[in-house]
Amino acid sequence: MKKSNSTSLKSFSKFCLILSLLVFIPISSCTEKDSTNIETEVPLTEIDTNTVFVADIDTLIEEVIVENNISKANKIIAQLDSTTSLGKKIIEIQKEIYPDPAKYDHIFKGSQIEINIGMEQKYIDRKILLAKVIETIKEDNKTNDSYRESRGKSFISNLDKSQDLWYKYMRSQILVKYPEDSYSRDVSAFNLCYFEYLIELTDQRIVMLNNWLIGEVSGKMCSGTIENKR
Repeated sequence: MKKSNSTSLKSFSKFCLILSLLVFIPISSCTEKDSTNIETEVPLTEIDTNTVFVADIDTLIEEVIVENNISKANKIIAQLDSTTSLGKKIIEIQKEIYPDPAKYDHIFKGSQIEINIGMEQKYIDRKILLAKVIETIKEDNKTNDSYRESRGKSFISNLDKSQDLWYKYMRSQILVKYPEDSYSRDVSAFNLCYFEYLIELTDQRIVMLNNWLIGEVSGKMCSGTIENKR
C-alpha cells in the first residue's frame, strides 16, 4: 500500500516537472527575444507634439470634413429631380445642410466676445434652415397628391407635434449638459459652448427630417411616410 502511494507521488512529481517546463520554456524564450530583437515602443509622453504637427493634423481633419460634406451633398443631389422648382429648392437645401466648413472660419479669428457672437449667428442660420426644411416638407406634401394620400391626413399635424416635442427635448438636453446652477455658465467661453451644442442638436434634427425631402431609394421597405424618390 505504501509502495503504491510512493509510486503515485513520484508520477505526480514528474507530471508537475513536465508541466513547469512546458509553461516556462516559451515564456523565457519570449523574454529573451524581447530583450534582444524587439524594439521598445516610444512612450506617448516622449512623442513630439509641436505646433506644426498639431496644425498638420487640424488641416488634415478639416480637409476630410470638407471632402465628406461635398461628397454627401453631391451624392444626394445626383439622385434628386432638378426639373421642378420644388426639386431645385430641395437641392439648394442639401448644399446648406452640408456646407463648406470654411464658411464659418471667420468665427474663430476674433476676440472671445466676437467668437461668442459668431457662434450665436451660426446657430441662428441652422435654426432658419431647420424651419426651411419643415416648410419644404409641408410644401412637398401639399403639391403631391400621391404623397398626401399615402401619408394620410394626420401627417402634417403629427409633424408639428413631433417638432414641438423635439423643441422641448432640446431645451431639456441643454439643461442636462449646462444646468442653470452650473459653474460652467460663468466662464467667458460659455456662449461659445452653449450655441455649439444647440447647433449639434439642431443639425441632428435637420438630418433626420431631411429624409422626408430626399426620400428613400426606390423599392426600400419599411419607409413609412418617407417616399421612394431615388
